[in-house]
Amino acid sequence: MAESEWAHDFIECHKRSIIGDNETLDFYRLNLASYYFFVKEFDAALDLIPSASQDTEYHYRGRRLRLKLYYETNSDLLHYEIDAFKMLVSRASKKVLATHFRDLQNNFINLLFQIVHSMPGDSQRSERLIRRIQSKKSVAEKKWLLEKAKQLS
Repeated sequence: MAESEWAHDFIECHKRSIIGDNETLDFYRLNLASYYFFVKEFDAALDLIPSASQDTEYHYRGRRLRLKLYYETNSDLLHYEIDAFKMLVSRASKKVLATHFRDLQNNFINLLFQIVHSMPGDSQRSERLIRRIQSKKSVAEKKWLLEKAKQLS
């Protein structure tokens, strides 16, 4: 059984028992959306991401996944979603977001912004971005950002 098939079966098997009170199946939907992102079924993934979650970590994970999907599909909504996510992070209270968690989000936003505004084929810019991403100790979605920065050259 392929790695992705096993993951899909696991998500389906446990959809009603994933983390606590899950009446709307948001945890299941986000995990399934992540699976569809992995197998490059981007439209299916976009349809599943919950609009909000009471769990802060899952909410931010969903927002990052939406950004990644918009990037992968060259969506016109990407720039708006980057701005909205940046505003969400900046307005969040320090009681809600720990400093480390805030840094993870901000570094992701800033690095994605730099990738989005880079010209494809610019190998020097690609190398600078790769070094910048690697130098960050706390950045969400680091592996994916590195992949996108490498694809620029």
